[in-house]
Amino acid sequence: MTIAQRIELRRLGYTKEEIAELAEMEKAPAPDPVPENTETEPAGAEIPEQIAMDLGPETPDVQSQLLAAINNLTAVMQSQKLTHTAQPEIKQETAEDIFNNILKG
Repeated sequence: MTIAQRIELRRLGYTKEEIAELAEMEKAPAPDPVPENTETEPAGAEIPEQIAMDLGPETPDVQSQLLAAINNLTAVMQSQKLTHTAQPEIKQETAEDIFNNILKG
């Protein structure tokens, strides 16, 4: 895992411990591959439509979609915070208050 990847994960909210775990998992050897089925598929076997769609060249860039969704969620949360935060109550000064403030200096 590169330093840039670690910085990006930190920016996305992962803790140092989670990043360290991910780095260790990356260093660990891959599990033994599952033995392939020796039986051959019949010539007329079709790939289910959903899997075929996932394998196609039109596969969306999941990472960019995820980042866009996070950015949209952040914008919505910021907007809600601005609209729902209670504003401090402003006390109207009377002429008497202004006059007292002038005399006190």
